[in-house]
Amino acid sequence: MAEVKTIEGVEDSAKPAPQEKETKCPDAGTQPTAFFKENMSPTRFAMREWLMPYINNQSQQIADWQKKHRTPIRDIFFKYTSLCGSHTFYVIAIPLPAWFGAYDLCRDMVYLLGYSIYVSGLLKDYWCLPRPESPPVEKLTLSAYTTKEYGAPSSHTANATAVSLLFIQLIWQSEILSLQSRIVFTTIVILYFLTLVLGRIYCGMHGILDLSTGAMCGLATFIARLIVKPLLTEYAVKQSIWYPVASIGIPLFLLYTHPIPIDECPCFDDTVSFLGVVSGIDMSDWIIKRYGMKWIDATGSKESNTPIGILTKLIVGIACVSIWLYVVSKPSIRLFNSTVAKFTKSKPTDCIGVLGKYFRYAVVPMTVCLVCPILFSQLIPICNSLVL
Repeated sequence: MAEVKTIEGVEDSAKPAPQEKETKCPDAGTQPTAFFKENMSPTRFAMREWLMPYINNQSQQIADWQKKHRTPIRDIFFKYTSLCGSHTFYVIAIPLPAWFGAYDLCRDMVYLLGYSIYVSGLLKDYWCLPRPESPPVEKLTLSAYTTKEYGAPSSHTANATAVSLLFIQLIWQSEILSLQSRIVFTTIVILYFLTLVLGRIYCGMHGILDLSTGAMCGLATFIARLIVKPLLTEYAVKQSIWYPVASIGIPLFLLYTHPIPIDECPCFDDTVSFLGVVSGIDMSDWIIKRYGMKWIDATGSKESNTPIGILTKLIVGIACVSIWLYVVSKPSIRLFNSTVAKFTKSKPTDCIGVLGKYFRYAVVPMTVCLVCPILFSQLIPICNSLVL
C-alpha cells in the first residue's frame, strides 16, 4: 500500500524515536468498513457498500494485465500522456484558443473541464472509494499527489469525455472541413480519448468502475453545456446585473455544499481551483460584453497571427499567467489575510485556504481575457517592426 506523505505546511510535532517505526497512513478509501459506517450517513454508506464489490475484485485483474502488457516504452508514454490532465497542462492549454481568435472555444473548455472536475470530485468525496490496491497493482505516476485521491469516478476520464465530445461536435459542424479532414481529425480525437482513458488502467490508477462513472460525468457535463449555452446570449449576459453575482455566488455555494471526505484527500483542491476559473471566465465575459471591450477580438487578427505575433503571444501570455499564479498570487493573498486579521483582531487564515485558492484561480482567466490582449496589442506591432 502506498505511503501518504504529510500535508505540505503541517509539521509533525512528535517525531518517533530512532528505534520506533513510523506509522504509515492508509491510502484514501482503504480504512476498515466500520470506520466509514461510523462517519457516513446511512444513505452514503449504503451506496459505498453497494459499489465496493466492483472495486474489490479489480486489483488482481489489473495487476495481471499490467504484467502482460507493460514495457519500458509504454511506461514512459502513458506516464507522460497522463499529464494532459494536470494543472500545468491546463494552465498552458486552455488560454490558447482565446489568444488565437477562438474565445468561444476557450469558454466551452473552461465550463466543461470545470464542471466535470466538480461533478467527479463531488462523487469521489461522497463515495470515498479506493483506487486499485497497491500491491498487487503497481501505480505509475509522475505526481504522488494523484495517488492520495479517491478512485471513482476518474476525473481524467470525465475531462477527456467532455472535451472529446466538444471537439467531435465542432469538427462535424464545421463548414470548411472536407469529409476526409473530418475523419482524420475525429480519429485524432478518439486516439487522444483512448490514450488518456485506457492509460489510467495501464498506470494502475483506476479500474472499470472508475472509468465508466467518469465517462458518465463527462457526458452529463457536455449535455448540460448544450442546454445552458443558448441561454447565455450576449444580450442576456450584458443586460443582467445578476450575472456577475451568480457567477461568483453559484460556485461558492457549490463549494459550501460539497461533501466532506472521510479520509485525508486532496480532491477538493481541484474543485476549488476549477470553480474559481469558471467564475473568472464568467466575470471576464460579463465585463467584455457589458462595456463593449473588443480587444479580445484583436488576438485573432492577421497581424497578431504572423510567426512573430504567435511567438509573442505564447511567451507574453504564458509568462503573465505564470507570474500571477506562481509568483504574485500567494504573497497578495497572504497580505490580504494579514490585513483583515489586523483589523478584525483575529488570526490570519491560511493563504492557500479555500477562498484564497478560489480567488487565485479566478484571476487567471481575467489575466488571459482582459490583461493579455492589451499587452498583445502593444507588443506585437513592436516585435513585428523589429524583425521586419
